[in-house]
Amino acid sequence: MRIPIASIVIGRGRRRAALAKIRELADSIKAIGLRHPITVLEADKDGKYPLVAGRHRLEACRLLGLAEIDVMTMASKIDAEMWEISENLHRADLTVMQRNLSIGQWIKLAGKKLEKELQSRPGGGIESKRADGRGHRKQSGVSAASRELNIAETTARRAVFIADHLSAAAQRELVKLGLENSQRALEYAAKGDGAEQQVYALRDYAQHLERKKKRRRERKQPLASLPPRSFGEAFDRWFHTLDIEMQVQGAIWLLGEEPEKFVEQRKRAAEATAADRKAMH
Repeated sequence: MRIPIASIVIGRGRRRAALAKIRELADSIKAIGLRHPITVLEADKDGKYPLVAGRHRLEACRLLGLAEIDVMTMASKIDAEMWEISENLHRADLTVMQRNLSIGQWIKLAGKKLEKELQSRPGGGIESKRADGRGHRKQSGVSAASRELNIAETTARRAVFIADHLSAAAQRELVKLGLENSQRALEYAAKGDGAEQQVYALRDYAQHLERKKKRRRERKQPLASLPPRSFGEAFDRWFHTLDIEMQVQGAIWLLGEEPEKFVEQRKRAAEATAADRKAMH
């Protein structure tokens, strides 16, 4: 089906299209045509088609000055939202937070869709009989979603938990702290009781990560570049900056011994060490 490009409307809150990608698609469409139609909802009372998926393809066709575009139409808004989420999940630039929220939203929509389908049947309801005929159980969309979206079932369950519990304030705080790509931070925050507690938990978590980074830097940092932790450590560092002759003289002075006696003791210690090593072999 082909419709006028001017009749397509883009809803609020959609992600901005990337100009570089639009130009790349425009070159491809000019060379081989539009291979994959965009997706729209059926026309509203004003004859406008709300866009579901294919924003970059639409903008590329506009850039080429085309008047019409091939489309696939969908009647259900729930199906349209699910389709849009499915397409977005293939994008490489989604953050971990956006991905979790999208998966959680997809599963919620799948549940609504199933509920509507079951309610439209004779004796509607949201429960179905077990295969063995014993009792009833609620239909779960998590397993179906994991297959449909090609993700692990545990990933789907975590996404539902995050989408259900992560507050809008916590989502903003995750972005502010640069933790929107940390699955652990998302799950940690979602366990908090209410928005305020989630925000405080995220700030504590960010401080914990900073302390860990600092300890790693200190372990990698040469000892000499760190401030001494005691007077003894400071003295040892200074002492080892002296040449060997000054170290010997300093040791003799500190021990209060005669130079000849000190040298003799050092010589005996060296001979004893050498004898021990020889005996070991």
